[in-house]
Amino acid sequence: MLGSTWAPVGDVFKYLAIGGLLQPLYNTQAWLHLAVGRSDRVLLWGMVGTPIIVGSFLIGLIWGINGVAFCYSMAIIFTTVGSLSYAGNSAGLSFWKMLSMVFRPILSCVITVVIVAILYSFVQGQSPVTALITKGLAFIVLYGLSLLLMYNGIKPLRDLLAIGQMLSNKNV
Repeated sequence: MLGSTWAPVGDVFKYLAIGGLLQPLYNTQAWLHLAVGRSDRVLLWGMVGTPIIVGSFLIGLIWGINGVAFCYSMAIIFTTVGSLSYAGNSAGLSFWKMLSMVFRPILSCVITVVIVAILYSFVQGQSPVTALITKGLAFIVLYGLSLLLMYNGIKPLRDLLAIGQMLSNKNV
């Protein structure tokens, strides 16, 4: 949409998307510590995770902006495992228990991204706006179908409706 001079930015976002999938999960580690009154562990993890992420930027500089984006994503993957294991200890949860709660949505997302990428590798000549809209709609539909298959039913939809109802009752 912004012209051909902006095309290289697409590569940066492709590399950032790898870590972007796990970034929300990584951020939950602080909530787990705080929920059980262990803010000291948030600080301790920050002293471990921050140097790893900053180090990823420095290592990535060797390969330029794409290298920084890729190394950052790899650092998020690496630190997510460590941070959730550490946070799980605070809350009395094993890493595998936490992973069992999120693997279906994550796997559904990965499967959907792969399918959309394969489907659109055969489509050429769309305007950027049309491609964005059709890929977005395809992702939403395929992700929903993938979740339905992963959960063998409409459990995710029921959960979403229950959350919506809870929020509307609290007038948030």
